[in-house]
Amino acid sequence: MDLVIAEKHSAAKTLANILGKPKQVKKGRVKCYELQDMTMVPLRGHIKNPDFPKQYNNWRSTDLQELTEAPIQYQETRKSIGNTIRHYAKKADTLTIATDFDREGESIGKEAIQITQEKNKDIPIKRARFSSLTGEEVNKAFGDLKEFDWNLANSADARREIDLIWGAVLTRYISLAANRLGKSFLSVGRVQTPTLAEIVDREKQRKDFTPKPYWQPWIKCQKNNKGFKAYYKKKKLFKKEKAQKLKQLGPGKAQVNKVNKNKYTRKPPTPFNTTKFLREASNIGFSPSAALSIAESLYQDGIISYPRTDNTHYPDSLNLKNILEQLGKSRQVQRTRTKTPEKETKTNKRKEKIHGPPTNTPGKNT
Repeated sequence: MDLVIAEKHSAAKTLANILGKPKQVKKGRVKCYELQDMTMVPLRGHIKNPDFPKQYNNWRSTDLQELTEAPIQYQETRKSIGNTIRHYAKKADTLTIATDFDREGESIGKEAIQITQEKNKDIPIKRARFSSLTGEEVNKAFGDLKEFDWNLANSADARREIDLIWGAVLTRYISLAANRLGKSFLSVGRVQTPTLAEIVDREKQRKDFTPKPYWQPWIKCQKNNKGFKAYYKKKKLFKKEKAQKLKQLGPGKAQVNKVNKNKYTRKPPTPFNTTKFLREASNIGFSPSAALSIAESLYQDGIISYPRTDNTHYPDSLNLKNILEQLGKSRQVQRTRTKTPEKETKTNKRKEKIHGPPTNTPGKNT
């Protein structure tokens, strides 16, 4: 029997349905999937966390220099999942890691390997690598299993251990210096502290900024019954007197003196990496947690490639045409399609009514 480790339950369910006709079974509180020649066990992300031994728990009595060199232990945090892995490990012939294809996924797979080896020390280990949960890529990955990348897993663990040492030592130092202990301690972290500094600097810039009123003159024009705005060549006027003079211009005809035509090539959009995806999602009102949750769901359904990545290349197995066809069937997407000619005509008529005849009106922004 091949024991397969997936990173989370939704991924395990999708993988099992692609690879065969699974039977869902429950071991303790863990839902697993049994197939003819394999068993799929889902994790819940990391099931082990790095921590210092208990003798370093007292903040006041622990020497901080000594803490930087203290041994680090990985403590099991998901006992029910660990016990499920041990249960199947006893009768498994092989172990296949099918976690997400990134450093963190390799580190999570390493934790499952360590637990499996407690009951089956010499079990052969393989790695299924895929960037999307499509049938084609998953079947290809399981048909061409790779070696587990210990260096990639260790690099992720090194980052976790550095985070622990950095955060623990500096948090204790700052909190002790400020006499802020217990629930009022001052937290310091590799990511959160520089981010907080950027927020503070930006807030200082905002408070130090002195707003200056300006005017943006423009006129309403019409051409072939289509209304549009023509702005003064200087977008911002800081002298009110000049803006007032422009305002006094009477209505009349506008003349086009010059037309510039530029030719450019539009390249296909570059796939999102995680940072750019979250930035764009934030621009349309999605919080980072909500955006990642939606992206994870789309990934589990095989609609997009793995969202947590710095890679900006589409995997060859991702059928973009098929994905666009599926998106085109969505009612939400259909509502955003180009309006019908009838609706466009009605819209243009409304615009004509709103704009009325050409007028010269400077606008004011402060």
